Amino acid sequence: MTASADESGKCGANLEYYYKSSDKSLTISGTGDMYAFDIYGTPSELPPFPGLAQSVVIESGVTSIGWFAFSGMTLLTSVKIPSTISKIEKYSFKGCISVNNISSDIKNPASVTLGYGVFDDIPTTSKLTVPMGTKNRYMNANGWKRFTNIVEPNTASGKCGANVTYFYERTTYTLYISGNGTMWDLDDPTYYPWDLYRSEIKNVKIESGVTGIGDYAFFGCSGLISAFIPSSVSSIGMYAFSGCSKLETLTSEITKPNSIYDHNIFDGIPSNAMLVVPYGLKNSYKSSDAWKKFTNIVEQDTKSGKCGEHVNYLFKSTDYSLSIYGTGDMYAYDVFGASSELPPFPSSTKTIVISSGVTSIGSFAFYGFTNLISAVIPNSVNKIQTRAFCNCSSLECVLRSRSEERFGRNAETDIVC
Repeated sequence: MTASADESGKCGANLEYYYKSSDKSLTISGTGDMYAFDIYGTPSELPPFPGLAQSVVIESGVTSIGWFAFSGMTLLTSVKIPSTISKIEKYSFKGCISVNNISSDIKNPASVTLGYGVFDDIPTTSKLTVPMGTKNRYMNANGWKRFTNIVEPNTASGKCGANVTYFYERTTYTLYISGNGTMWDLDDPTYYPWDLYRSEIKNVKIESGVTGIGDYAFFGCSGLISAFIPSSVSSIGMYAFSGCSKLETLTSEITKPNSIYDHNIFDGIPSNAMLVVPYGLKNSYKSSDAWKKFTNIVEQDTKSGKCGEHVNYLFKSTDYSLSIYGTGDMYAYDVFGASSELPPFPSSTKTIVISSGVTSIGSFAFYGFTNLISAVIPNSVNKIQTRAFCNCSSLECVLRSRSEERFGRNAETDIVC
């Protein structure tokens, strides 16, 4: 069996192969079973694959590897087997004496039917790379356990929602969830892709953009110590964190905790687990049924967010300081309007520093800040809108910072009032 050029053809009712001569790779794609071949039959049925192939990649969708499929391919060094394979027929790798690397995506090797002598001619020292969490399964499965070099990767990744993906890093035992939209809702936690290493996960980091945590998502993650939920999450499915018996800290940036319904989300967590919530929302979380399992609720030391299209703020409760920075105008607010129009700044603010680049202070921005003592306004501000500092009864001074480069000074601060 020889080939010196690219070659393709059928190898199953709905399967095709493609041989690429430039790198001597053979790819099998499609859906369903591969044909069975019999090199000793009358007449003999030889497999069509080029004998010069050095690597074989069987793509997802293929469900079986046929009799004698790759027999006699003595130059073959690597094979990739997808999770969809349920049967590997007899002598399919007969004479493949040079194979030193096999990658299998099969999660339960014991469920795969192996024909006689499937791997007999492949060296037992060949590296067999298996899905994370399945090494012991392969070490105890007939046919597979002959390999002495079975390894798992240190990372795993895939989909856990239509537009949501996961990445698990074993070196830090951290599971990252990212993307846009909701995670899948499942009625059985064993269908989640991290089920095989569920108990070893120590940290869960859900990134901004994810809007929903699915049913049973982290159910039974008995080694979970910390988890982070971003403000973008608006729903948490039933039993999502149930059985996380070692949870120490859950940080939630959700600003409307009462919008999360109680679905036994946190059943089985330790009674002393800490819930870290946004500044000023401790009472809101305490009054919400969904979070009632937490008796140790603490607020973050800082609060941050947007207060203009290109303007942001940072509040620190350690000294009750508020910093406004960025470029352009602040949003306009209305304390007498809808709740959505209220300024986001904590009323406990004592000092305000607005950085150069901000061009306006929004209406009602600091209305009724009775604890406010001082404010610094840069010379970039050219507009202070209606009642921005109205009823700031403790305000002692407002300072304006201006540039005086023509006098050789970088900055100067003047008392305005």
